[in-house]
Amino acid sequence: MDLDPSLDAPFDVALTPSPFGTDDAPSQDITLAAALLANSESMHDDFANQPIKSYPLHHYRHIYDSCSKHAALSSLSSCATIDFRNSPLVVDPTKNDLDWSARSVFLDLMVCVGAHIGFGALLPCLQVDHNYEFKMQLAHSLRTFSAKFTKLGYDPRNSIHFIGRSPRSEDVWLAWIPRDIVDRQSQDNTPPGSSSASSALSLRHYRMSVMFIAKMLSDIAYHDVIVFDDYPDVDDPDFDFPTNVNLSSIGLNLVHLHRLHVRMAEQYAIWVTNAPDNWKADGFLEQRYPVAITSRYGQNQPLGLHTNNEGEEARNWDRDRDFSNIRYMTIAIATHVRQVLQYNSRYQPNNSRFYSVRRVAQWQNRDVTDIMDQYPDGIYNSHDRRIREEYEHHELEQLDQEDANGDPINIYSVDGYPIQRRIALFRPGTKNMGVLIDFQHLDELFLHEDPNFVTGSHLETAYTVYPQAGLRTAGHFQAKGLFHPCYKLLEEINGGLMYSDEDSVSSSSENNDDNDNAHKPAIFGISSQGYNAVMHNTRGRSAQHHEVQVGYITRMLAGSWMNAKSHQLAAQRWVQKCQQALPHEAYAEKIRDRSICRDLRLENVYYIDLDALNPGQKRGSEILNQIILPLGAMWLHASLWEKLPRHVVLFEPDAYPAVYNWTTYPITALLDIIYRSTADAIKAKTFSDTFVVELCSVLERTLNYMHTGNASVIATTVMNPMWIGRAIVQDGLPCLNPQNVMIQHPSKVHISHQHWPYDRVLHLPYSSSRKSQVINFGKHHFNECSYGGVNPPEHHQPLNNTAIGTFLWRCNFIYTNDNHWSNTPP
Repeated sequence: MDLDPSLDAPFDVALTPSPFGTDDAPSQDITLAAALLANSESMHDDFANQPIKSYPLHHYRHIYDSCSKHAALSSLSSCATIDFRNSPLVVDPTKNDLDWSARSVFLDLMVCVGAHIGFGALLPCLQVDHNYEFKMQLAHSLRTFSAKFTKLGYDPRNSIHFIGRSPRSEDVWLAWIPRDIVDRQSQDNTPPGSSSASSALSLRHYRMSVMFIAKMLSDIAYHDVIVFDDYPDVDDPDFDFPTNVNLSSIGLNLVHLHRLHVRMAEQYAIWVTNAPDNWKADGFLEQRYPVAITSRYGQNQPLGLHTNNEGEEARNWDRDRDFSNIRYMTIAIATHVRQVLQYNSRYQPNNSRFYSVRRVAQWQNRDVTDIMDQYPDGIYNSHDRRIREEYEHHELEQLDQEDANGDPINIYSVDGYPIQRRIALFRPGTKNMGVLIDFQHLDELFLHEDPNFVTGSHLETAYTVYPQAGLRTAGHFQAKGLFHPCYKLLEEINGGLMYSDEDSVSSSSENNDDNDNAHKPAIFGISSQGYNAVMHNTRGRSAQHHEVQVGYITRMLAGSWMNAKSHQLAAQRWVQKCQQALPHEAYAEKIRDRSICRDLRLENVYYIDLDALNPGQKRGSEILNQIILPLGAMWLHASLWEKLPRHVVLFEPDAYPAVYNWTTYPITALLDIIYRSTADAIKAKTFSDTFVVELCSVLERTLNYMHTGNASVIATTVMNPMWIGRAIVQDGLPCLNPQNVMIQHPSKVHISHQHWPYDRVLHLPYSSSRKSQVINFGKHHFNECSYGGVNPPEHHQPLNNTAIGTFLWRCNFIYTNDNHWSNTPP
């Protein structure tokens, strides 16, 4: 099976491919410790005592460009770090010939939770739409909802049923939510992202859910749907649904959907009351309501793209959904920082932004009169309202562009947004620079500076870092909150939404609940992450990880001695993929395009409590203009904009993302040797060298880490004794323990079984490939290949940490220059 089909989750820098999961992974916190501390390890052993060499970035570029496998493989025998900050390939972010911009904003995630029983979260604000069709699918009993980043208002454990795809390409779920939450009888204290177990319904509750929907379809006379028994025995081992409803596909037009929604709300209590006692014995039906949830991830929908059609975009939001039927909305707004000619609006249309940088050829000053006309509310010398002073026209005319130190003199709008005083001109073909987050002072963005700040954010927000390409102190981040300047801006947006007492009184006759929520904030920050947009350009459509990150070569090797026909077909698929191009070769081809987007993508995730809005604000256009677009404009505010350049590392376009190829070349060179030396045996179906599979798995886990910075792929029991698991974290670059794997020139690679990481309790070696083999080919295959076709010892469990067993232990392979592995000991 393919590892990364379309994932029902937002892009997540912290997500681990399933075959690389491991029970002994270190905490992600070790990457930040390694970035900030010279040596964060307390261990004193052979690895800790190894000398560490430092090489400039162009050293690794030269090795890669010259295809020197000898130099690449030799580098694996010693510990090394990259001195990239002094490289001519890295640009000083404080230079004045750089144009910093944030042009594009995207809505990248949207999850809507219904306010009441039924399909309210799905219903558009229309009664008639001849093209509307909801594709209901009831057969997916095991599909799970991704709750990370999402505000549901309750723990979704064993309570959500996937039921189809909306006309807006959203996934639609029927969530069985506790009644006290839906009825607002108890306070919602469940944090966003809470999920204690799988969201999938139990088998009996899944059957009940289907029967309830089938009964409602029958009640509204939908086509010829008939229910022969309203309450069948859902515990019957030979259960068959007593209805003719098509579980695979039910096409509902808008009229049908409205009728079904109304019928569910009217009849649910009666349906539960009439249910037999054995249906109600566990309290599930009597304690919960069926409420629709919609979710769409990775949509990357541009916002405010066409300023001449703002009215059309607002009307679309009004039509698409009736927000009065929604309780919670979770959204991710992404921003790309890129060239902007002017900041002419308080709420510049941006949400998910790309943070981009280009070298400027020449600056062109803007006309002062044009600037004054564009900002009639005033132009100031600071974004801080407490100290700022307003400029007169003649003062702006006389104001220099730069101060005595050569730094630009900025001016600001009344709302604190920087105003562009000059326009950047570029040479033809100028490319954006590669932008990564600098870890060295990242904590400054998560520590609040004002001790009097009382909004519901903590003084410090927890965050984790994901070093890229062996750089150790530069890469991506993910946080359980927002940059602290965001909270002050969020407070201002919430303040504009809190309606007055007069509004409360006028609306109280319509909804008494609104009066209680008149002064509650509506928008809350959940999380944030920052990563380079190359991740989107290389991972493929809807996939979470690109080929280099998922272990194709290990799967190809491990599957080469499959017996079952279905598994043989799967194994052959991996062989064909590798024959077309090895994963690192495919990646190198993808990034060859010089126009690839190298911008920094910044994403903030928020949830909106629509109970805190007044009825007039629960319209799509109001939510767009008062919430979505202001949140997108947040990155352009001076309190954030002017801090970001001090927290990034800039690479010349020729260096990023090529740096991944350069620094991983020692690993990919060794993988290339493994592949080419085993190709003939695989083709002849004679390959069965388990030790090679294990080394390959270790190398591909290392490759994943250098592309993602995710420590969860490090199988410490195998990789730490081999040094490579510790080296990539502490030093950034891989190093192999010569007692395990010895590289002697480009002609010999020894794998020593005598020193392979070993479980001294079970007296068996550890396995790195176990998870990959079990997921891709099953437990039986793993046991069979690990024990060389011999049943495992009876006194051991079939699958434990060291099921690699007897066969692995008696093997020792040496790669020689005739491209064959033998079992001659080193």
